[in-house]
Amino acid sequence: MATLLAPVGSGALAQGVDTGQAFRTIEQGISAGRLLLYPSITLDSIYNDNVLYQSAEIPGTELVSSGELVLAPKIMVDLPLSRSRLRFAYSPQYRDYSSDQFVQSEHFSHFFDLEASVRVGDALTLALREHYARGTQEVQQFDPGGEVRFGLVPFSLSEPSAEISLAFGGRHRFAVMPRLSTLKFDDRIEAGFYDYLRRGLTGRYSYRLDDMTEVYGAYAREHTDQDRETSFFGEVDVDTRYAGAGLQRSFAGAVVASASAGYETQAYEGGAGQDFAGLVYDVNLAWTASDVYRFELNARRQPYQSFFVNNNYYLSHGLRLRMAQQIGRSAFWQVGVGLQQNRYADPVEIGVTPETPPGSDLDNNGLVDAYESLFPSQGLLRQDRTLTLEMGVGFRFSQVLRLSVGYTHAARDSNIEQTLVPGETFEPFDFTVNRIFLRIEAGIL
Repeated sequence: MATLLAPVGSGALAQGVDTGQAFRTIEQGISAGRLLLYPSITLDSIYNDNVLYQSAEIPGTELVSSGELVLAPKIMVDLPLSRSRLRFAYSPQYRDYSSDQFVQSEHFSHFFDLEASVRVGDALTLALREHYARGTQEVQQFDPGGEVRFGLVPFSLSEPSAEISLAFGGRHRFAVMPRLSTLKFDDRIEAGFYDYLRRGLTGRYSYRLDDMTEVYGAYAREHTDQDRETSFFGEVDVDTRYAGAGLQRSFAGAVVASASAGYETQAYEGGAGQDFAGLVYDVNLAWTASDVYRFELNARRQPYQSFFVNNNYYLSHGLRLRMAQQIGRSAFWQVGVGLQQNRYADPVEIGVTPETPPGSDLDNNGLVDAYESLFPSQGLLRQDRTLTLEMGVGFRFSQVLRLSVGYTHAARDSNIEQTLVPGETFEPFDFTVNRIFLRIEAGIL
């Protein structure tokens, strides 16, 4: 059943490779000596009625609709070596649009994942990992909360990490996990986001209740150096701490249930808003009923660092439900719904203060020039709400060929208003996007 009941959402290629899916496969690889090879290629043909995720209310703006072609070959290599293992996956992606109104800065994106693990004796395991992305539109790679809707400025993201794990007593395991993350844009001024350097360290103790269930406690600390191309904020440093616990239940090597909850703080130095302290959680459940139906639920509460005016962060609440049904041995259909609400911590403040850098109010009207168009929203706490609907059907013609057809609808509503001077008031962060897609997957999947 798991062979067929896999998500067919059209956003996967549009947003790039999911790091959690980079090495997932359900087929036997091609043997080449000690190597196992998993070659595949995916073709997406998409119609999008709002390519730029623009608001229909912006004066003088016409929404750009277009056909979209995405071609994504992928090679995954698995090299088991006695008590060690080396895996890597590489996927270049070519994207092209049919509309003359849309001009791409780059047609190609690149995604690379590496994992090397070595088991030393019966207790000690060492692992090294790297996730690298070079893209333009794949904004969820660096902004999973969705503050950034769309991007055309090329960026490079590198996320190396390590894990030193010690098992003892048969059920106990302690792990130390250092990590590093760097984001760099080719043009920070046009990017609408910031470069950053992020360093983190996590310690985790886990206890295995049985062969399928593990509980754990964790403590993590992370430091982010934001590099903003603006004199109003300059550099912002963020110190994040987390303490929490979780549970993970697996079956046949695949996680079918996981839940974590904890307390997180984010302390900002150089920003203009509040710090965060509060509850965070992430719950994922998957239930397969009678080998025909599969139900999935995801709920989360997580703060994300913000790039909006005088806010340091926003708090994101998300809920997603999905149901799939297998039809016979070679087809299935699925439907899903997602709800997300992002709440910002500080009211919009665009007035000049004693801390405002010189030159920020050249017209001497008491408002920061860069944010003056947001005057209708002065004093508001920004709230964004997004509804996502998806439906699709999938067919498996053979072990190496699949086809899926689907539709997704996303609509975001925000309470922030903007105005042109002189001009009318509009809501720049509202948008509606409809996507119809046809996907063909071939190879060892």
